[in-house]
Amino acid sequence: MKINTFFLLILLFTSDFVSSQTKQIQSNRIANYDIEVSLNTENKILKGKEILIWTNTSRDTLHEFHFHLYLNAFKSKHSSFMQELVNEATKEDAGYIEISEIKLSNGENLTNNQQFISPDDKNNQDETVVKIKSKTGILPDSTVKFEIHFTAKLPKLMFRTGYAKDYFFVAQWFPKIGVYEPENKQDSSKWAWNCHQFHAHSEFYADFGVYNVKITVPENYVVGGSGILWDEKKNNNSSKTLHFKANDVVDFAWTASPNYMVYNEKWNETSITFLYQKEHKKQIKRHIDALKFAIDYFEKNVGQYPYPSITVIDPPLYGLGAGGMEYPMLITVGTVKYLPEGIKIPELTTIHEFGHQYFMGLIATNEFEEAWLDEGINSYYETRIMDEVYGYSNSLINFAGFTIGDGETQRFDYLNLENLRIAPIYNYAWNFPSQSYGTLVYSKAAALLQTLEGIVGKEVMDRIMQTYFDEWKFKHPKTEDFIEIVSQIIKKKHGTLYGENMNWFFEQTLFGTAVCDYAVESISNTELIKGEDIESDGIVSKVRVHRLGDMYLPNELLVHFTDGTEILEKWDGKASTTVFTFKGKSIKWAQIDPENKLKLDINFSNNSKTLEPENGVFWKYAEKLMFWLQNIMQLFVF
Repeated sequence: MKINTFFLLILLFTSDFVSSQTKQIQSNRIANYDIEVSLNTENKILKGKEILIWTNTSRDTLHEFHFHLYLNAFKSKHSSFMQELVNEATKEDAGYIEISEIKLSNGENLTNNQQFISPDDKNNQDETVVKIKSKTGILPDSTVKFEIHFTAKLPKLMFRTGYAKDYFFVAQWFPKIGVYEPENKQDSSKWAWNCHQFHAHSEFYADFGVYNVKITVPENYVVGGSGILWDEKKNNNSSKTLHFKANDVVDFAWTASPNYMVYNEKWNETSITFLYQKEHKKQIKRHIDALKFAIDYFEKNVGQYPYPSITVIDPPLYGLGAGGMEYPMLITVGTVKYLPEGIKIPELTTIHEFGHQYFMGLIATNEFEEAWLDEGINSYYETRIMDEVYGYSNSLINFAGFTIGDGETQRFDYLNLENLRIAPIYNYAWNFPSQSYGTLVYSKAAALLQTLEGIVGKEVMDRIMQTYFDEWKFKHPKTEDFIEIVSQIIKKKHGTLYGENMNWFFEQTLFGTAVCDYAVESISNTELIKGEDIESDGIVSKVRVHRLGDMYLPNELLVHFTDGTEILEKWDGKASTTVFTFKGKSIKWAQIDPENKLKLDINFSNNSKTLEPENGVFWKYAEKLMFWLQNIMQLFVF
């Protein structure tokens, strides 16, 4: 690639920051932002100047550029975002962003060459993507500098961004260039802009770069942002300016409030900043401990966290609309003052949002088009960490006699879909049927990966994820890249035991809507009496199993005999009915998938059959139910 003057400036400008970091980070740094912004806390207006240094990595001479203007999703009830939410923005709720001036370093003024486009749904009243044309164009393998002046009005906090009283969470707030990339990974000859509209159930996609952001706020405000705080200075007008730097990231978000309390700690090589509400002081340890567990677990089982810091934001109760979100080197969590320790929502949120640093931040897949590669994989790791650290059966709730694990909850969420065949997991985020996006992309995808782990084993699954992370961090992989890694690692470990590749698995679980349901239908013990056609006395025992769903997966059958011995039979799970026959022993009970490895199985209760029923399990749950009914009744007494 040709290195021109602008690119050299980038290298010189960031060299001091690179040398200061103790961890190795490498990305292609296509989109680099230098932004100065001031926040007017009275009218909720941002005034900004943005220098974008962008590299054309294609063979095309470009005369057209696509930018995201996310805040225009809150401009009126006619935006695609608002229509998908069935939500009408009031004047108080409304937000917007406008480019008042944009020009190139060669002096060409592009301000009057702006045109709103709607590539996803053709909604001509949606203004979240703007096309900007240039007469001079940008040559292949060259770098250009855009100078952009913009004004943004923050919406009342609703989804991810905005204000609530004196609390500000500022995300998707600046003009952000789209990704120019091959339309088809198999054919790199044709490139196009990947710059989707802002939808209610989609997140983001961007190139990596260096962010230098200077934020001016009233001097009594505490500010947190992506990256590290490089400098802070007071101004002469009762304001202050904070300078943040973040290398090799895909976005930048920040927050400001006069009410934040600050807690700092260092864990391994990572500096932790926790901005919390004063009333949540007693819950600091819960968040920090969970964060440490997550950092250690991901570094051990996936790969090193390469950034020097992580900032955790605890919103106030009236600002919880910004809770539970992820941005590079910054996450938001959420809690309430008297939340019992047995209800582990703070821990779950902290662990889940930190996990996004890997799949949203470092691997940076396209969340518009393949959300499961981030949300699904991250939900899978959330369940692994929660269940390992806090206990499989009580990792989410262990309160007042009631327990439930996080892994169980993900599976139950999928099972609660009214129509289990409503849509495949693999889908554009805005194309999911109503109320199904979260369940499919988070919960069913997590159950898919739990099932894969059950089939191939945890050791192989860890090798898959470590290889995927090592080969694809900073590179925007697609689903086909993930499946290729899965197939390679499994074949290396198990040969062709599961076929030449794992396409058969993903065709059913990811691209299709097949349902998994295995059952033990019957057990029989037949005593044979010696006769003309029978050589000797003895017992023939049989177990009949059914594949009730249209999904087939490798399975196991555990058979327990009356003499106390057991046998584990392997089964490819393909036939609709299979009979397992045993001689010389009577069967007491049998169970298909005895370790519940196939988390996609929709009905575990039909997985076993016994000839000697026991009531212990029934009474265990009956007693738990009665305990909770008694507690509920006591509430009404008061």
